[in-house]
Amino acid sequence: MPLGTGEAGGKAILFGEHFVLHGSPAIALPVSSRCVRVSLSANGSQGLSYDGPAEGRVVTLAMLTHLGLEHVRISLAGDLPLAAGLGSSAALAVAIVRATGVSDPDEVRVAAHQLEQIAHGRASGIDDAVISYGTPLLFRPDAPPGARFIKLAFPAPPFWVAWVPRICSTKESVARVATMAAAEPTRFGALVAATTRIVSEGEGALRSGGHAQVGRLMNEAQAILDEIGVVVDSHRKLCELGMRAGALGAKTTGAGGGGAVMFLGPAEMELDRVLAAAGFGHSFFAGEPH
Repeated sequence: MPLGTGEAGGKAILFGEHFVLHGSPAIALPVSSRCVRVSLSANGSQGLSYDGPAEGRVVTLAMLTHLGLEHVRISLAGDLPLAAGLGSSAALAVAIVRATGVSDPDEVRVAAHQLEQIAHGRASGIDDAVISYGTPLLFRPDAPPGARFIKLAFPAPPFWVAWVPRICSTKESVARVATMAAAEPTRFGALVAATTRIVSEGEGALRSGGHAQVGRLMNEAQAILDEIGVVVDSHRKLCELGMRAGALGAKTTGAGGGGAVMFLGPAEMELDRVLAAAGFGHSFFAGEPH
């Protein structure tokens, strides 16, 4: 297997996180302004060797073992925040696959999805898909495998990202929501239906350039995520500050329990200044992904 370098950006789930594992569609946007970079080189008889952030070591080595790369040295770099709900494990998977010489986006996605399962156990596939293709995607879990990912041609709206430390893993958040779904099927079913409607309306608003409506739907989606228990107090404060700074919408993105919040708004919104003044130092303008 060829060894070389690979790079991949992150992602932000606009609508549908968690519920995509329970039948709802979802919309995801690429975060191309931040990335993970991987370099693979032969390591001879020394086996696997890892050079990168401590929090990525276990998952990275497990991915390499799955690929049969048991005598390589891997170096990780980049500025995509890890374990923040921005698809860092999927970005790592895509970057590793690309570093082995695979370049066709469909082949990258299939291989990266297998690696993503190692990181999260149960994964819908939307993270590795949006990162592999680098384009906004609509994911429909009820469609046949070859038709589940629909590339959305519109320019995505400008958005910001801020994040705080996670207090639980993606696996833990997914398990918590699954427990609620089993314990309260009627209530949870209503939330799945509401999220499905939000995704449908959100797709229409995105296609027509109705960013104000997208923002309102983000706020509605945030209330639903709060109801299933994945929104922490710091995220509530971030959303409040973002709306005060002029964002059209703000919501948790990803598994929750801390991690990332996304805000719909332009670069000139000066969100980083507002958040920093309140003690939140991690934010960036994610741009307008295409």
